[in-house]
Amino acid sequence: MAYRILTIIFCVIPWILAISILIWFIQVRYPAATFVTDAYFDGTSAWVQTILPGNRATKAGLQQDGWTGQSVTGDPVYFTAHVPGLFERVRVALEFRPVHQPLIEFGLVHSEDGSDIELHPLFASELQSPMWKPVTDGYAHSSGTSEAVWYASSTYPALSDMSAVTSTTSTMYDISLRGSHDFYAVPVNGQLHFRFSLQDVNRATGTNIIVFRILKGDEEIRTDSFVNDGGKTMRMDKVFEHAIDVSDAGPGVYHISFIAKDDVFIRRIETNAIHMVIGPRFVLADTSGYVASSTPVIAYTNSHHLVVETFHPSALQRIRFGTTNLDIRDVHVRYKMKRIDAQPTAQLFVPRGDTRFIGDGFFSFRQDAFFEPRPRRFNDETRLEEENIHFIRTPYIRPIAMNGGWFRTEQIYTISPDTSVIRFIISAPGIVSRAAGIDIRAIHLSYERTPVYGVDWLRLVVREIIHALRRL
Repeated sequence: MAYRILTIIFCVIPWILAISILIWFIQVRYPAATFVTDAYFDGTSAWVQTILPGNRATKAGLQQDGWTGQSVTGDPVYFTAHVPGLFERVRVALEFRPVHQPLIEFGLVHSEDGSDIELHPLFASELQSPMWKPVTDGYAHSSGTSEAVWYASSTYPALSDMSAVTSTTSTMYDISLRGSHDFYAVPVNGQLHFRFSLQDVNRATGTNIIVFRILKGDEEIRTDSFVNDGGKTMRMDKVFEHAIDVSDAGPGVYHISFIAKDDVFIRRIETNAIHMVIGPRFVLADTSGYVASSTPVIAYTNSHHLVVETFHPSALQRIRFGTTNLDIRDVHVRYKMKRIDAQPTAQLFVPRGDTRFIGDGFFSFRQDAFFEPRPRRFNDETRLEEENIHFIRTPYIRPIAMNGGWFRTEQIYTISPDTSVIRFIISAPGIVSRAAGIDIRAIHLSYERTPVYGVDWLRLVVREIIHALRRL
């Protein structure tokens, strides 16, 4: 009798457990289809891993000043989260505290190789002031230097120039530029003409592929590409020309992207454009072997920050940027220049040329030729009041301030239903150079899926079971 009772118990108990688990599974997962978990970056969560790499973040757990979590000290960092099932989106609430770090971006990596990254604004100290208020999209469309953009699409303005002289009247720029550059111009009387004088200086042997992409705004009009096969010796090739003509050019900003290795120099630009700018890459080439001596270069830029570098000892010089001077004393060293005035443009004076500039704006060779083809980029060094910026195009939502300097922000991301692991990324531009940090103490994840019923519900259950078996 006792043996029969034990047999029945051992046979029934597994079924009871299985049915209980199934009922629990259905109650928890369907039809609401949500899963919520919290993690505190102390190494105890089964769903969220700690922040990596280890040399850019402190060890997870109790920190020196008494809080629990991790402190970010490098850029970028990431952490992974295990997805508990088939979900369409994840709602992320993060608790963080910036320490002398003015700008933070947060997002997730959509591809395994890290090439597809979705970043969103997380924190900007410049935008924490209550004087900055959201406005309608149609209102924040100013022109000039009063507008900047931070992770938001910006429409190219519809611009055109009218001239009493013929549309083929040209301006000549005798200037040496090295490698790839982006040119922006406005058509004149419905016409746009460019003639580039190019030279392969053959610093390295071999062929060079040269590409000109012509776009109106973001729409590609055509592409010109060809191979320069003169690089069989280490001597300079002859200067040759390439023309670009756009007839019946409607109003808009036209973008000519010149793509080539640094062995290819632009020696002259001839254009009918009244307004033309270059940027943000602006590389003045050397003229050794081309002309007897280098000529000082004067340009105008709306950039407020420049990264400056030269590669030749002959280009060690003093550069003037507005009222700021910089002595370049070493080659292959990146110097930073900054101006704090609110003028629309500043003059850039380069006595010997042969210098690479990366700006946060655009450059022109004549002050009256300058225009802004698109808003300036908002970055970690932007100072809104000093730079006279009144509008920011951005999806930024000001995080909620908490006690002790902590903030809480919430964002929603779309994920693939077949995703089993998602990798979040935190970007903090300039965090190392300014010896700053970001304290991260908690994350709240809410996985969501649209509720389904009936046959669709059964199909989803089968799909999730298959998905779970694949992950075993």
